[in-house]
Amino acid sequence: MALHMGTRLMGRLALLLPAAALLGAGCASIQNTPTQDLAYDRWRSCASSLSGTALERVDANGRIVFSFASGWERNHVLECLAQADRTGPPLPEPLPVLLPRGR
Repeated sequence: MALHMGTRLMGRLALLLPAAALLGAGCASIQNTPTQDLAYDRWRSCASSLSGTALERVDANGRIVFSFASGWERNHVLECLAQADRTGPPLPEPLPVLLPRGR
């Protein structure tokens, strides 16, 4: 009986270990695109001093999606990112999302 249980366990491990290795290798190979790296750099330079904004995501094409608490913060970030587009490679238009009240 114990031999049979050990055989079943070894069979399951033989199936799970390769799957786990593939999953780990896939996660390790996920990297930002060069356009995403540029977008993250621009976000840091435009919004790092603002407490009412938050980066939600950067899409693979470089689109910055961010949340904001006030119109002033939204405008500041949009103007800064637009200026960066005029002096460097252009990115897709950013997408600002208003934070819900109380958040």
